[in-house]
Amino acid sequence: MDITVVEAKTLPEAWFQCVRQVMNTGYEYVIDKGSFAGQKRKELDLVVIKVEYPGSKPLVPDTPIGIPPPTTMDYVEGYLPYLMTGVKQEGEIYTYGEDIDIQLPEVIRRYKEGGYETNQLCISIGSSKSMFLEHSQCLRLIDTRIRYGKLHFIVYFRSWDLWAGLPANLAAIQVMKEYLADEIGVEDGELFAFSKGLHLYDHCWDLANTVLRKGKEIPEEIEIIRAERSFGTDRVMVYGSDGYCLRSLSGKQYSEVKDSILKLSDDKTRFYNRTPSEDPNKPVKEIEVTREEW
Repeated sequence: MDITVVEAKTLPEAWFQCVRQVMNTGYEYVIDKGSFAGQKRKELDLVVIKVEYPGSKPLVPDTPIGIPPPTTMDYVEGYLPYLMTGVKQEGEIYTYGEDIDIQLPEVIRRYKEGGYETNQLCISIGSSKSMFLEHSQCLRLIDTRIRYGKLHFIVYFRSWDLWAGLPANLAAIQVMKEYLADEIGVEDGELFAFSKGLHLYDHCWDLANTVLRKGKEIPEEIEIIRAERSFGTDRVMVYGSDGYCLRSLSGKQYSEVKDSILKLSDDKTRFYNRTPSEDPNKPVKEIEVTREEW
């Protein structure tokens, strides 16, 4: 099996990188069993995701106008009770919260009373009975680590829908991490995620390709009003009158699209570099630069 490693600064960047990896290198197959039996999926064998500044806003990705976003913060806020409380609606086989809710106070208590140097505080989801469910829990554990004065999460999903699951899941888990860090009295840290089943269903492939905007040229009718380079060369974002019109996630692709961006820019276009900040409450520092500096 191939291991795919995704290192990102923010949650939206991690999602975009994962979409690119799944569409470019994912294993394509027809599902034998499960909720979507008979459909095609593209799936990474094993993915390891590291997000350095998961609390950087926004927590959820946006998409070009006309493409429905994979999630919204309104949805995430409504999802939090499912993740963090024992509330269970009629007809639900399980919720993550029914397992997580009873463990959160103990995690907080033991870190505060027993100290930070421990490997014991791993939040588990599901039980031996999960094996016998028709559709068992996808999220199986949220491991915790306090190191260098910050709370870090390590999560594992046995199966993970990249469009309908990951963006909302990680945004909500990040909100929960911030809550725990505040209760314990430490800073918010990094977020790591693992899965042997990160996938996109075939009905999302066209949406994914549109989000990626494969190709080097920006449509000439786009009026560029804002262009950003994040953390040097690893991500480019261009805003036009139609919304988000291009994303690029590598230095090579930046060099390929730079001339196109500059050609379509004018006096109204504003250029920015986004770099890490030393302030943990504002992990991203945005600096306006000239056209030549960008």
